[in-house]
Formats: sequence, C-alpha cells, structure tokens
Amino acid sequence: QKEFLEELALSIGIKNIPKNKKDLMRGIKKELLTNRKIIIIDEANFLNESSLEQIRHIHDECDIPMVLVGTERLELIIARSHPQVETRIRASLPIEPFSVVEVSLMTKSFNIELDDKQVMKLWKKSQNLREVKYWCEDFVEIYEGNAENFEEAMK
Repeated sequence: QKEFLEELALSIGIKNIPKNKKDLMRGIKKELLTNRKIIIIDEANFLNESSLEQIRHIHDECDIPMVLVGTERLELIIARSHPQVETRIRASLPIEPFSVVEVSLMTKSFNIELDDKQVMKLWKKSQNLREVKYWCEDFVEIYEGNAENFEEAMK
C-alpha cells in the first residue's frame, strides 16, 4: 500500500515524500487538487484490494479521471474488492487485436505509401504493432520508404 502511494506521489511530482501513509495520502490529494491530472495506472492487475480502495478514495476526494490498465485478473480483483470500489469503476473495455487499419495508419505515419494489398500482406505477416513499427523504421532506413521495394523488404 505505502509503496504504491509513494510511486504515485513521485509520478505526480511530489518531491519530499512523507514518511507515513496519512501524510502521504494528504500530500497526494493536495497535489491533485492543485494541479489537475489524469492518472493512468498500468499493470493495475498487480494492485491489491487496499490499493484499489486508496485509488477510489483519491478519486472521490479529488474528482480526477483515473484509468486502470491491466489483464483480465484486474476484473477479478475489482469484483472481490470493497463494494464502493466495484460500483465506482466502470465496465472494463477489452483491447481488440490490432487490425489492418492500424497497420495502414502506422505506414502512413512513416510516409510510406503502400496500396491496400501491400498493407494487408504486412498485417498478415506481423505479430503486433511494435513489429510493424520496426519494419517501417527499417524500410525507411534501407529503402527510403520507396514502395517499389516492398516485396524485397518483406523477405
């Protein structure tokens, strides 16, 4: 619990971290009330129920948006937690697998002009968007983004 609050305090810009949880919580709320921020907590599936209760309390007191990102396990932790926590957290939104649309947007962000067939081929070959990004970086570096070299780059 305290470690979570200390990490949160550091991430929102509190420099002198109080020693006890009560002062730590007070400092976090003061900072968030002064400097409104959106809190995004990645790997939230590793939080315990007490930390979720602290998050709920901070949200209630400061009325700031909070986004919890985690695996399916997060839903189980929320369901087991205090009823006030569960009722205040909106339904989870599953992340869909990446699509050909994201691949097309990624190639365009690198100024690589591929036709629909080429984008589809790159999408089918790729395991994730990170792989598409690396392919685009290499394609620009090696082939200067010239679509005429697409087939060679796909080997």
